[in-house]
Amino acid sequence: MEKTCAKLVLNMLGGYTLTYDDKPITLGRGNLTKSVQLLQLLLLHIQNGIAKEELVQALYDWEDVTDTNNSLNSMIYRLKNQLAAAGMPKEDYISIKNGICRWSGSMPVEIDVVSFENYVNQAAEAKADEKRELLKNAVALYRGEFLPQLSNELWVTVESVRLKKMYVSSVQQLGEILEKDQEYQQMYDMYKHASTLYPFDEWQEKEIDTLQKMERYDEAFRIYQETVRLYSEELGAPPSARMRELLRKMNGKLLNSENDFLKIQSRLKEEGNKSGAYFCAYPSFVDTYRLMCRTIERSGQSVYLMACSVFYENPSAKTDKKAEEILGKCIEKVLRRGDVYTRYSGSQYLILLPTAQRENCDMIFERIERQFEKENKNRDCWVEYEVTEIIDFPEDSDRGIQFKKSSAW
Repeated sequence: MEKTCAKLVLNMLGGYTLTYDDKPITLGRGNLTKSVQLLQLLLLHIQNGIAKEELVQALYDWEDVTDTNNSLNSMIYRLKNQLAAAGMPKEDYISIKNGICRWSGSMPVEIDVVSFENYVNQAAEAKADEKRELLKNAVALYRGEFLPQLSNELWVTVESVRLKKMYVSSVQQLGEILEKDQEYQQMYDMYKHASTLYPFDEWQEKEIDTLQKMERYDEAFRIYQETVRLYSEELGAPPSARMRELLRKMNGKLLNSENDFLKIQSRLKEEGNKSGAYFCAYPSFVDTYRLMCRTIERSGQSVYLMACSVFYENPSAKTDKKAEEILGKCIEKVLRRGDVYTRYSGSQYLILLPTAQRENCDMIFERIERQFEKENKNRDCWVEYEVTEIIDFPEDSDRGIQFKKSSAW
């Protein structure tokens, strides 16, 4: 049986892998070296080559290198040796003519970025049926941002933006074709993948819209809730006008699609038998707050609003969001099932405390504070709180406001 020719495969969308004859290739000390970037640039421009000036600018733009041309020549020589040392045939892999550098290896090469671009460019000239298949191939190849590990490199950023635009355009075009053909499941799968890659680009709107076309309203509503929570927690932002309009349409469908009262009730129930405070997205928290304001007009019971915030001794040194996440878990853990909370911003949570008394608020915060001190390992931060009874005070009044600083640091 004739042996197939060994192939060099380079993937740069959603990560970086390099294989030869189905075996991983590692060059030098790791995958972030300039030698690796040189190889990536050469293979990225395998069709037309790349000028030495462009290579110099990409590789040495921010560095103080006296003789960049000599440095580049040395790197080209070193890369050839590294390829051979990594298990590839000994060849003159790089040729230079008239200032243009080209990949000149003899083996077949497969590059995901090049294939992606070819599919997109061919689709632009193709007829309907062929266009659909070419766009499907392009979208399937796009597994994420271009070389995310090197996102701080200028040439990578420029290329990443260009390729993302091509991907977005391809998804939009293919979506229109699939909708015309009523291929809703394929539409949904494509939009779900897009929202996974870019969760803050509002692809969830397309997911919800497609699920409604398939009359899968419960799934659509669940995605809406998850999206609102994501935007509230990460961006401190409400859902877009388009998302709110989709929800309005969805509510009508949910109400009209089922007259079985028990099934209607089952949709309202909370999943599982969870303990601790109840988390809801900020828009739902606003509705709950306003409802409680109306309720206490009749009942006369007290309800308090508490804000708990994480502060850092040196805000510029903050490297992650673990303390903020820990605070949210502490609130859920130590408060009652009847208490409601939401994440208002990256570092602040709001809590509604029905039936609480003013003298209990210190105790409630102290429980949160003790749990936070127990679970948080970063002693350079602390928690503060403010609290007020939810009745109408004049805007310039500070009645009911209290402050407290944690001793966690």
